[in-house]
Amino acid sequence: MKERRPLVMMVRKAPFHAGHIKNMLAVTEMGGIIHPPVPAFYTKQQSGGDIVDHCIARALVRY
Repeated sequence: MKERRPLVMMVRKAPFHAGHIKNMLAVTEMGGIIHPPVPAFYTKQQSGGDIVDHCIARALVRY
């Protein structure tokens, strides 16, 4: 963030406690982006690696 480059955080889905939410709020207030890794099952991935690759590709294309 100090170099003005985009920061995209992929945080685990749940459960969040108040500390997690406060930290995510602080990141977004500083210009970061929170992008939860939600797999899209309509693409019918064949392995866990395919799911990871798809989630990362979605985050990188969007931001």
